[in-house]
Parts: sequence; C-alpha cells; structure tokens
Amino acid sequence: MKTMTRIVGVFAGLTTLASAAFGQQAVPYQTVPPRSVNTNGATIFADHSALPPSPTGPSTPPLSPAPTTDFQGLTDNNFLFPPDTMGAVGTNHVVTMLNTQVRIQSRTGATLQTMTLANFWTSTNIGSYSIVFDPRVVYDPYNNRWIACAVVENDSSNSGILIGVSRTSNPTNSGDAGWNLRRVKADSTSTRWADFPMLGFNKDWIVIGANMFWTSASGSNGFDRSHFYVFNKTNLYAGNFTNPTLLADTNTGLAFGEFPAVTYDNSLTNLYIVQNINGNFQGHGFLRILSITGAIGSETLSNAGSAPSLLQACAYTFSSSIP
Repeated sequence: MKTMTRIVGVFAGLTTLASAAFGQQAVPYQTVPPRSVNTNGATIFADHSALPPSPTGPSTPPLSPAPTTDFQGLTDNNFLFPPDTMGAVGTNHVVTMLNTQVRIQSRTGATLQTMTLANFWTSTNIGSYSIVFDPRVVYDPYNNRWIACAVVENDSSNSGILIGVSRTSNPTNSGDAGWNLRRVKADSTSTRWADFPMLGFNKDWIVIGANMFWTSASGSNGFDRSHFYVFNKTNLYAGNFTNPTLLADTNTGLAFGEFPAVTYDNSLTNLYIVQNINGNFQGHGFLRILSITGAIGSETLSNAGSAPSLLQACAYTFSSSIP
C-alpha cells in the first residue's frame, strides 16, 4: 500500500473573467497583508512535476499546435526590479509595457517604436512627476482601441492614476497627439497613495483598481483599502474627460489585489471584479467576486452574490490509498 496525494483544480461553476494578482510585488515594494493558509494537514506540492507517477504509467499528453510566429519581445534593461511585464496583442500590433520601457511591434515581430515608460506618459494633460510605475495595457477589439494605465508618485500626497486610450487602432502615435492621456488624483484626502493598478473594461466603462496605502506622512502605515476608478469609456474615446466615479472596498480583512475583468462580451452591462484570497492555489483557495453596476456616472460596488461572495475554487487536496 502507498498513499498518493493528488492536487485537483476545480472552478465551482465559475466562468473565468480575469487573472487575479497573486501577491505580486510592485515597484516600489510593499508587504502584502498576511493571509493564513489552512492545508488541513495535506502535503502541498510545488507544481505538477512534483507529483508521484500514476500506477498505470504516464499518459501521453496531446500535442499543442505549433506557433505560427515566434519573435523576441521587449527584454528588461535591468534597471528596475521587478520589471512588471505587461503586454497586449491587437489587430496589427503588439504593445509591451515594463516599468522601464514600452515597445510597439508588428504582429510579425518588427520593432516600430521603443521608448521609456516616462516618455510614453509625457503630456501636458498629465503634468510633471518624479516616478511612474506599474503599467498595464489591454486591447479593446470592439472599438479597436488600446487602453493603458499606470501610477505616479509613490508614498506621496500627489499620488496619481494615469489612464490613456489610443485615438485609433494604431498605437505608435505616443503622447496626447495620438492618445487621450489623463491623470486623476489617487486620494482626495492626500493621505493615501496608489500601488499596483489593475485594468479592465466592458462596453460602458474602463475601470482601474488600485491598492491604497497610507503615506508615511499621514501618521498611519500599511495597506488601508482598495479603490476603483470607473471611467466613462465613450467619453474617453471621444477625447473628452470627466472625473471617474470613485468606489472603495474598505473591507480591510478581504480587500487587496482585486482585478477588474477584461470583458470580451460587448453586451454585458455588469463589470465583475475577481480576487484570489486565502490560498494562492494551495490548500483551500477562494475567489471573491464583486460587481460594478448602475447607470454611467452613478455606479455602485457590491458583492456579486451572497455575502461575502466567496466561491471555493482553484485547488483542493485529498489523499487516497493506492494498492
């Protein structure tokens, strides 16, 4: 007799809407609030390769399709750690954003533009800043637009959220001549600063979520809450700008690393927010799901289901006796 511990992934009837930020540390570095992990005494393997072989022998996995195109993307210049690698693919272009640089390539790999992250965000509509970090970029296939975001000024009363949308499907016209670039104050009280923005959209909104930390000058310290900045997407695409609706998750026991969904359904009126908590794909993990609903300009944040809207998901462990 021998005992084999297996790890089985489940998704509890849930449609995956977005990837969560699993405790990734941004630049500047911040400590993730502690999360307890209950393994119920089970052995947790680091990855699938550590599992013991099946008694019936290994099965032959199906072959993956061969890539049609293979080319080098943007490599890190080793000036900042971590690089925070983010990228998106559009109809004709590939855009990669790191903490240090931005590169725009064709879909066959030709480099069209490379610039620093700071140069990408240079605009009189944004104003001056000393540091920009944690970029994200996605492509909206329904309107053929690029959407980017970042944050500026860590641990500062001037902390800001940057948002940019391309004016066409061509992302190469950097600066506000080719993109509508804007800046929003992260916290109206000037006592919190924004870190690790997360970017999503649906047919009506572009939503940026951010982890909010107390500034060192505030007299407090550490993580405080999550903010969601809900922008009118049509308004931004038209080159106009109104301040976003600010929604806050003040549940300090659960809030952190909440990811607005990139919604590939242009009829869906709700925008969902997905968060991995207590497990990080080990032990008993849960997905917490929130939603943004309501009329444009009058949005509300709520649990997507019964409070606290936790779905057991991602992974659980069990042991079985094998002859």
